[in-house]
Amino acid sequence: MLGKNIVRKFVTLSTVAAVWCVYSMVAFAMPTDLTGEITVSGQVTVNGQAVVSSSTIMSGATIATGDSSSATVNLGKTGRIEISANSNLTLRFTDNSIIAIVSDGKSKFSNSAGVATTVTSKNATFIADAGQADTFVVEVECSHTHVDTMAGMVVMREGTNDKQVVAGSTAVAGNLVQTGCKQIGRAHV
Repeated sequence: MLGKNIVRKFVTLSTVAAVWCVYSMVAFAMPTDLTGEITVSGQVTVNGQAVVSSSTIMSGATIATGDSSSATVNLGKTGRIEISANSNLTLRFTDNSIIAIVSDGKSKFSNSAGVATTVTSKNATFIADAGQADTFVVEVECSHTHVDTMAGMVVMREGTNDKQVVAGSTAVAGNLVQTGCKQIGRAHV
């Protein structure tokens, strides 16, 4: 009788240990959310809430900067985004991609080689060359969008037309002349 209880206890303990090991391996195998760190100057909100420097930012966040304000999102080895005053963008990212929708203002994107980076505005989509490190500025004004490429190469897709914008060049999508539009200064970020 004593032998049967020891065997039962051993089998039960072994079963519990096996179940625990399986569940812990599943938990470790689950993907973790990539986070970034935001540094701010002035009035900056993330998803409508005011933030301070060194806050954690999650993929899918909407970032807005006020007058005389700016923000920098550091994504570690993936890249970096610098957001100028009076700007609004939604940012999604993974270990190997950066996707942004810029609705207002000016933002500078820097991605590492191997990171697919796509920025969309109301006038065009800008696709960075994932085969190399790229640095480019997207500036959305009321009737058009500028892209300035500092390093690498960006493809500007306006409708069905693609235009390569190599380092040291600029391109414009949309209507440059529209009445009632306030022109933004073209100084770089």
